Amino acid sequence: MSNSILLRRLHLVRVGRSPPMASRSISIPTTTQSCTVRALSSSSDDKSRMARDNAAVLRAMRKGEDVASNHASTGDRVDYRYRAGGDGDSNVSDDGVVVHGARIKSPLDLWGPSAVKAEQRQQKLSRSDILGKVLQERPNTSFSNDSNGDGGGRSGRRMSSRHNTKNTKKFVSFFDEVDELMEKRRLEKRKMRKATGTSLASLLDTLDKYPNLEGGSDRSSEASSTGASGIAKNSSSGSGSGGGGSKSVFSTDEDFPVRGRSIFEDIAPPPQPPPDNPNAYDEELFEQYEAMMRDELENPHFVGKATKKMEEEEKEEFLRPVYKWLLKHERTMPYDLPSLKEAISASGACGNAVNEGELDLKEIMGNDFRSEMDKQRQAFLEETGLTSEQHDIAAMAMFRFASWCAKRARAAPVEVAWEKVKEAGIVLPSDTMSTLLYVVSTGGSSLSSFVRPKRRRQPLSSIDSLFSGRRTRDLVEERAEEEESAGAQGKDGDNTVNVAEEVAICHDLLYEPTENSTSLRVKNMIAKGDARGAEKLLQKFASDGGTMRLRQHLPILSLYCEQGDVSSALNLFKRMRNTPTVHLEPEHYVLLISALAEFGCFRDTAEPIEGAVELGYSSPYGLALFDELVTEMAEDVLEISSASARKLYNSLAIGFKDEHVGRNLEEMHTLAGMLPMNEAAEDDELVANRISVDHKTAICPRTKATLRLVMLEDDQRKQLIHSLHQLAKSEAKKFSRGDKKADGIRAAEELSRFAEYLDTRTGKPFTAIVDGANIAYYMQNFDQGRFNYHQIQFVVDALIKMKEYPLVIIPFKYGFDSFTVTTGVVGEMQKLADKERAIRDSLMEKGMLYRVPPRLLDDYYWMMASVSDQMVSRNGIDLDVAPQNEDGRWPGTRPMLVSNDQMRDHKLELLEPRLFRRWYSSHIVNYNFTAFVGDECIDREIGFSTPDFFSREIQGNPAPSGGTAWHFPVSDWDLDDRFVIRIPPRSTDAN
Repeated sequence: MSNSILLRRLHLVRVGRSPPMASRSISIPTTTQSCTVRALSSSSDDKSRMARDNAAVLRAMRKGEDVASNHASTGDRVDYRYRAGGDGDSNVSDDGVVVHGARIKSPLDLWGPSAVKAEQRQQKLSRSDILGKVLQERPNTSFSNDSNGDGGGRSGRRMSSRHNTKNTKKFVSFFDEVDELMEKRRLEKRKMRKATGTSLASLLDTLDKYPNLEGGSDRSSEASSTGASGIAKNSSSGSGSGGGGSKSVFSTDEDFPVRGRSIFEDIAPPPQPPPDNPNAYDEELFEQYEAMMRDELENPHFVGKATKKMEEEEKEEFLRPVYKWLLKHERTMPYDLPSLKEAISASGACGNAVNEGELDLKEIMGNDFRSEMDKQRQAFLEETGLTSEQHDIAAMAMFRFASWCAKRARAAPVEVAWEKVKEAGIVLPSDTMSTLLYVVSTGGSSLSSFVRPKRRRQPLSSIDSLFSGRRTRDLVEERAEEEESAGAQGKDGDNTVNVAEEVAICHDLLYEPTENSTSLRVKNMIAKGDARGAEKLLQKFASDGGTMRLRQHLPILSLYCEQGDVSSALNLFKRMRNTPTVHLEPEHYVLLISALAEFGCFRDTAEPIEGAVELGYSSPYGLALFDELVTEMAEDVLEISSASARKLYNSLAIGFKDEHVGRNLEEMHTLAGMLPMNEAAEDDELVANRISVDHKTAICPRTKATLRLVMLEDDQRKQLIHSLHQLAKSEAKKFSRGDKKADGIRAAEELSRFAEYLDTRTGKPFTAIVDGANIAYYMQNFDQGRFNYHQIQFVVDALIKMKEYPLVIIPFKYGFDSFTVTTGVVGEMQKLADKERAIRDSLMEKGMLYRVPPRLLDDYYWMMASVSDQMVSRNGIDLDVAPQNEDGRWPGTRPMLVSNDQMRDHKLELLEPRLFRRWYSSHIVNYNFTAFVGDECIDREIGFSTPDFFSREIQGNPAPSGGTAWHFPVSDWDLDDRFVIRIPPRSTDAN
């Protein structure tokens, strides 16, 4: 770029016009510094002299000379400001001092008198006011790319209007409003406490003003001292021209912040941040800890409890050092707890090397740990100068702090608090340790202090394994690589403090292990890859009388499956299934079966699983083992999810990949949809597909196996009757207006009396139970709708024609001549017509109508009737109807229950899911007809839908080609869709 162009741009800046470039300033490099030349003001009389000065400045800068030195003696009228390529973000004070990150002397002594006055006048205005004033004085001036200076651009007018706008509202964000409100409330709270007359109200404010603690420094003091020293250095170091020892305005000392990048040269690298304090807590964690701790220390209840029987002056003097330590942002002194380290090392040892005796921490190392904590306490008191009473106050603050973290569900601040507990040698009581266990267990396994190395891969949970895109074999290989890498690096360099693990181990060192502490220790051992050690820890806990839960076993089972230790996985799963307090879900069965399938355990050529026969399985491998495992699964669960179906499919495709029977199976993505495959499979083909069962024949199109309707067995029927009594009793208590206990007993007695009536009555046995209220209100949700006895009679007549003998059950109030109905207008009174009363009386005379006792729910009565034995009336006859019977009756279970009630209520939550589903599938019959208006009906046809022809639960049925075809209902598929697995009896290689 030529000198004439540069000077032309300088001239445009001087006269208030923008040069034809994006930046309003020019950065020109020299050998040692970068600067921006800008003329803030000048008179028209001095234009020629300023042009000469600018030319001299350019020549001097190109030669590498110091511009300020060369022009100080000439009375230069140009303010040469250091701007580092910025856009004028310098701050100008009232006295003309230019500030760039630090305060320096004004260069006004280099200017002439007229320029000094003009500059001082303009520096008192804001930048926007200056621009507005210029625009007012120069109405034709344009800030567009107008090189001729004729003001012909439009942008000047737009800018003028923008900068002359008054009363512009400042944008305030939502977060600023929240901060302002919180600060306002904080000040109000302190003001209220000051009004009480206590001198402790301003103690924390005083600590903020005087943060230094004897023997250490606070975070705020360190920050302020650092900033002050930096500023002092800037103002005193270096030599600049212009007199007074001021720093040259062209200086590029690293203390100045670098704002931008020059268009001519690279910017010098920014100053390096100060080194981290190794004793300081994590800044983000400490901020959370400090906020919560301050709230606790400001609590009048805490202050009152901590300073009983003390004068106001004594309270402040007594609490000051305690508050200082609690709010100190770094460690005061180191701590040494060998027993804790030894216990952590023992928990992380190889499972084969851990004996059950070594897992009893309290018995072996408990006394040593208490002694070490007492020594740490004494050393802490000597270091800080606190008294024992003050130490007790600090401990009390930690007790209350743990409760606050639990109430607010905040786990992160516990990291800092736990470090301070160890530093001060505070032995927390049992209830506080339990609270901390709860907090760290809900805070996740990511809690760790100071050093945070890369986390090792965590074992998959049963849910993660279903949705992950990795195979179990891949996980085993990754685990082996991680362990090999960890062994090469060594363990000495890993000084991570796992807070959750330490809290759990400290709890067991001081007190008896609990379910929560054991679960945390198990999780940490699993994270280290020690499944055997974790299992031994659980066995020790169980032998001491501890309660076993699923959450304790599941991580171990997942790690066994991930590692490919199928023998240990099968042994643990068998023990879980036999533990009453461990309730298995479908995903847990899928986790085990898919792992065994993926490792080829269901092949005929597979190696026997060690210990399988001792566990009670007839075969340690192959098809027989698969059938036994799925049989156990069918006894405990009813259906699976689509993710589980894909997991089973992929595991079979991997396990039988090299065999001829698996030729048609290929791995699919874990999120891919599984389409129905309704073509018949070959006899020697491994089947693992989604199919649609024929609703009329219940035949599987893939395997040709026939699904069956699984009905209640005798013991299950008795269990259901017992559950109905319990439900009736609890429901009566819930809605009782008087003696709840007496009403509950009455409800159970009335239901028993009804069951006894059904068993002892003579005559024809009931084969159809009618939900009277459900039928009478069917399609009656219109203005003239009512409880319609004509609809009940219509259904009863249709059932009689089908050679069924019905019993109608209605709530008590509908047996009166008038009652309140809930259709149409709410609370409307309905009065029965003569024909309706005749229907009611006729059914009662025939013994086909039963009124439920008052204030009792009718649902339990028609459910009870459907499973009643009716011993006398039945007289040993089987009421169930076989298919293709001579009478032409519907096949199925008797008595059937006619109702459209979907049973989503509810009241049936205490019923075991399998019992309810089997009862619902085999007894419920739905209906459909045109609603009656009074006693008239346009279409007197009725349709009944038979109960399910096959059960919606896991079942195995013999396949015509051999073997067993297992059909799994899938919760998010269609009702008639199933996932079917059939392993051929003999699986041989293709060769």
